[in-house]
Amino acid sequence: MYRDVTVVVSKNDEGKRLDSFLREKFPDASRGTIRKAFLERAILINGREARKGEMVKEGDRVTVLRLQSRADVRYWPNFIYGPKVIYKDDRVAALYKPPFMHTLPAHYGEKDTLANYAAYMFASDLDDEFLTPPRFLSRLDYETSGLVLMARDDETLAFLKEKQDAGEIVKTYVFLTTKPVSGSVTVTNKIVTTGGARVKVSKREHFEDPVYHTAFEVDSIYDGVTLVRATIKKGRMHQIRAHAAFAGFPILGDVKYGGDVLDVMKELPLRPLLHSYQVEFPHPSGKIRMKVNCPYPEDLYRVLQHFQTLSDKPR
Repeated sequence: MYRDVTVVVSKNDEGKRLDSFLREKFPDASRGTIRKAFLERAILINGREARKGEMVKEGDRVTVLRLQSRADVRYWPNFIYGPKVIYKDDRVAALYKPPFMHTLPAHYGEKDTLANYAAYMFASDLDDEFLTPPRFLSRLDYETSGLVLMARDDETLAFLKEKQDAGEIVKTYVFLTTKPVSGSVTVTNKIVTTGGARVKVSKREHFEDPVYHTAFEVDSIYDGVTLVRATIKKGRMHQIRAHAAFAGFPILGDVKYGGDVLDVMKELPLRPLLHSYQVEFPHPSGKIRMKVNCPYPEDLYRVLQHFQTLSDKPR
């Protein structure tokens, strides 16, 4: 935990956003903990309360009253009802993360995360002090459900990261939308992070690397909604959510990106009905290519069943 630390802005850092400046100066503090420090009014600039989006100038004195570092977090083993081990062998595992659960602890002392569950199920894979997180290849948003791929040793993690960068790992998500989707659509526009909880999609700039493209394809059409498959190979923060909205069919329940909320959802906790359904990857043994599927969560299943029933009714 950083407490009462002051950093003077150099000429080379002038013009940077304050939150970006802090991420560079405190690399072992996460984006989330820096955001939390701003919310707690724990960041000052020249003695006054700071805003994360303001630009720093040479000579500014940035004071951190308190800021959590990664060393403060422990990934304590904790059995939680909800997550499941979908697949495991001695090199890899695929876990189901329910909606409304963090993949990793977001603050000191948090124990109800997928990482804590993984530490319980695979305690022998982690260090004795549980300072190092489980070797997840990627994370899911707090509200998003589905598969998270995990390496069980450092060599396997390096292998999977290399294959992911090469576009050899394919992740398929499913979601519902009330808007029309015409066949297959691939969005290549760049994701522009804003330093906040929402990202933007550039209208003019495109990702050259296809690992950041999102391919959408209609799975099923019902009266009122369409079930869509979204395929990515690597991805950025909120990529599918932002690309779907940009393409004109925001995800049902995703109010942050313009998604609708229907009557059938009123008794369910509100979230984007986005689910990581399948991951396909080369096994580190080099002998096979794996494909692991994950059942739909209850909320997505209930909404989908409602519209299937409506579509089956005689007219």
